[in-house]
Amino acid sequence: MPWWRPPGAVVQDHDVGTRILGVAAATAGVGLASAVYQSCAEARDRRRFPPPGRLVDIGGRRLHLWLVGEGNPPVVIVPALGGTSLDWVGVQRALHPDPMVCLVDRAGLGWSDPGRWPRSLGDMADELHRALEVAGVQPPYVLVGHSVGGLIARLYCARHPDHAAGLVLVDSSHEDQMQRLGRVDREAGALRYLMRAGRKLAKPLGILRAGYDLGILRGLGHDAEQGIPPDLAEAAVALSLTARYHRASAQEMIGFVCGTAAVRREARTLGELPLTVITAGPRGRETWYSQWRELQEDLATNLSEYATHLVEERSGHHVNRDSQDLVVQAIRELVTRV
Repeated sequence: MPWWRPPGAVVQDHDVGTRILGVAAATAGVGLASAVYQSCAEARDRRRFPPPGRLVDIGGRRLHLWLVGEGNPPVVIVPALGGTSLDWVGVQRALHPDPMVCLVDRAGLGWSDPGRWPRSLGDMADELHRALEVAGVQPPYVLVGHSVGGLIARLYCARHPDHAAGLVLVDSSHEDQMQRLGRVDREAGALRYLMRAGRKLAKPLGILRAGYDLGILRGLGHDAEQGIPPDLAEAAVALSLTARYHRASAQEMIGFVCGTAAVRREARTLGELPLTVITAGPRGRETWYSQWRELQEDLATNLSEYATHLVEERSGHHVNRDSQDLVVQAIRELVTRV
């Protein structure tokens, strides 16, 4: 039987094709408008919020280092995954004027240039070393690592033991946490980090940014301004809405998932390095907190022969803003000890 379609069907196919083309054109137009708005908004914010510290060239790209105060050993703070120097300004100001405190924005975060793709935790530790070297910050340092920043700080200490005077781990990530916690709660497993990275990369930033600027989506800035001093809150929100921030955060999530093997291989023990482990309470993570406490106790017991373990039950994961005084005191005590 010959293949045949009634004339009406041809018209319907033509209509469907026209509609598809129309939707594609509209989508492309919205995407272009979104990209243009995002670019203009970022250019505006670069003028409004210049970097408070120095941009240090580490070989074709620049990292932002913010040095305040005097006195040795310098305290070098390594923020959490996707975190910026602004997250730790409160601690920096509380420690002022002694010792010197160095806040660092990793590649793509805060005021730093984007980094290469892919980037491992080891790459982040090496970039930190290079930035401190170029900036002329004299070792040895007391490093303070928060969350995933704790893993980066451990790799730094393992690779440059002569540059490390002490280490403070603030509710630090553990190289075994994704396996251990993922058995109890899938949200804490490796797959969820990869899914979150994908969502970061897929966000229609220009549309969201326009909604924020128009006052429709003001909630987008809520997380970014938490714990930030009022004089820097607007800058923190602006930095959190940049395309490079979302790309860098996704890079770091992937780097975390793929980078724990290096920590197991290189930084399981730091010998006699003076160490303080600060562990937050169960707020927001009750389903797997008992496993988290076990991992924290492992750090305090096995990472160094000279370790102190502090547990702050009242604090959530962001101990630097929930219990700032405790963090400041722990840093001061370790600086005095070394």
